[in-house]
Amino acid sequence: VHGGIVMVEAAKRLKSSGSPVTGKIHCIDIWREKDQYDNKENNALQNARLEGVPDLVKIQTADARKIPFEDATFDVVVSSLALHNIEEDSYDAAGAAERAKALAEIVRVLKPGGKFAVFDIIHVNEYDAWFAQNANVDKIVVDGPHQTFYPSFVVSGTKRAGISSSKGPTVERSLTDEAYSVLHSAKQHLAAEAKAKKEAVERDLKEKAAKAAAQKEAAEKAAAEKAAAEKAAAEKAAAEKAAAEKLAAEKAAAEKVAAEKAAAEKAAAEKAAAEKAAAEKVAAEKAAADKAAAEKAAAEKAAAEKVAAEKAAADKAAAEKAAAEKAAAE
Repeated sequence: VHGGIVMVEAAKRLKSSGSPVTGKIHCIDIWREKDQYDNKENNALQNARLEGVPDLVKIQTADARKIPFEDATFDVVVSSLALHNIEEDSYDAAGAAERAKALAEIVRVLKPGGKFAVFDIIHVNEYDAWFAQNANVDKIVVDGPHQTFYPSFVVSGTKRAGISSSKGPTVERSLTDEAYSVLHSAKQHLAAEAKAKKEAVERDLKEKAAKAAAQKEAAEKAAAEKAAAEKAAAEKAAAEKAAAEKLAAEKAAAEKVAAEKAAAEKAAAEKAAAEKAAAEKVAAEKAAADKAAAEKAAAEKAAAEKVAAEKAAADKAAAEKAAAEKAAAE
């Protein structure tokens, strides 16, 4: 698997040196997968285990511009096809300044007398120039091109021991004019690739922005249409509700009028019935009084007639008695 190949090879050399191993190979990386597929910390550890050197390596995630070690820690520092990825699309002074931070970190963590090697495909003349101006560096060697996926070059050197010298470093360059031409061509090629990539990214961003704007406009239009439809539906529903409420109110009013009329008619009928009942009662009571008066008058008449009859009978009996007595007397 990919990951930690230079680290593993360095550990294997340390193990096979024949001397007692007292140090370790420390590896830092940010584990990009752009140039190296499946470049992961776990894969680097797996490679170390497969090669039998897991105890000789230690891995950390860190940026080369901020190496997480004290000054003068290492005997050797190696960078392999890494530093060109720092501000990789930048070929100006700002990009060079960022890569220079990594070069300064390499020198900082080296012990006096320690060695470094920077292996890369572009910016090598930039590294060469920086090291050549650094008073702490000596014995700079620049060689190449080496045949990799791009022609590659190595800048190596030594950190001065003791106090920094004002004397410039010795520089040995095995590069021919042709090699420098190859380096320049590679830089131009990668610069063109970077420019094309940047333009493609900008074009893609522009297309995405246009697409997003169109989608936003379509979404806003759909939202406006939806809002208008909802408003129309709400207004229709409100109108239908108002019409229904009006119809219901009119129906209720008509029902109320009809109920009031029915109640009035019922009250009038009940009043007429009551008045008729009262009149009939009065008439019945009068008829009963008339009947009672007639019956009383008839009874009084009968009583008077009975008295008169009884008197007539008494008078008759008295006359007959007197006549009898007279006849008897005669």
